[in-house]
Amino acid sequence: MVEICPSFIERSRLRFAKRASERLGKARSTIGLREWLTLLVGLLSVSTAAAQTPITGSYATYSVTTLRAGIAPPPGTVVLENGSVFYSSDKFVDSSGNTFETPTTNVYVNRTTIGYVVPGLEILGADFFPAVFPILSDQVIRPVPGSERELQLGDIIVQPVALGWHAGVWHALASYNLFIPTGRFEAGASNNTGKGLYSHMLSGAVTWLQEVQFPWIATAQVRYEIYGRQKTTDIRPGQVMTIELAGGKELLEGLDLAISGALSFQTTEESGSPPGTDTSKYRYAGLGPEVHWRPASLPGAQVSLRAYFEFGARNTSQGMGALISLMYAF
Repeated sequence: MVEICPSFIERSRLRFAKRASERLGKARSTIGLREWLTLLVGLLSVSTAAAQTPITGSYATYSVTTLRAGIAPPPGTVVLENGSVFYSSDKFVDSSGNTFETPTTNVYVNRTTIGYVVPGLEILGADFFPAVFPILSDQVIRPVPGSERELQLGDIIVQPVALGWHAGVWHALASYNLFIPTGRFEAGASNNTGKGLYSHMLSGAVTWLQEVQFPWIATAQVRYEIYGRQKTTDIRPGQVMTIELAGGKELLEGLDLAISGALSFQTTEESGSPPGTDTSKYRYAGLGPEVHWRPASLPGAQVSLRAYFEFGARNTSQGMGALISLMYAF
């Protein structure tokens, strides 16, 4: 997720200008006119990409698994999960589809899930599943190239309501999540770990799970994010819809293999942005493998891996994400 404000744009330009001056000073004595112009164009492209980047969504499509997303645990279950999320990018694609090479950006986020399916309580015939998600992050998920890294508390996510239904081979889960701005945010800073605003996410997932020993599994999920205004800048990010699909099979006892993908896009444009910011609605898509392993020797445990390769980006970065998740339910 990207933070952008007038002072940050100026500081970004100054930072790139300083790097350009140092590199060009060395280059004048060693390279010819053609190489000098090539270097200059490349540096200007990086600065342009950074200046045009809008604030993206709070939810990262590769930060959770999708294959069984519509299945709530049984009543009385405590769910503990820790997920390590990685994102790497060295490209920015503008709103016209032009791709710019940027300094490689690597992001690490650690997410913990603490949830409980309340026994004896049903709402609209569904199990009630509240949860909280403390976040540690070394920067926002889709940062401006050149951002600093320092592991700190990120924006905490609270799920006060999640409702799970079960009907034979069909399962559904609907939830509301509140993103609280507990992460570090300072307008113009390059080391933010939070977005500096409250946001809301509505999610709905449906999973089809065969009732056989080694079932086929398929899930469709939709998420919608709505944002408040960013403190001190008065910027309001555009609303975001994310559509996720996954399909796979339990190949061996406790081992799922799947393909999952997503399309994330803004439905409204960002408002309150500084002059010169391209507020065209961004989008990106991604696809990759997803694996789950539930060891028979440790009932309730699950190890999940997911890789996500982005394509079709517009007005945002393009790279790859990965997830390593360790879960225990009892």
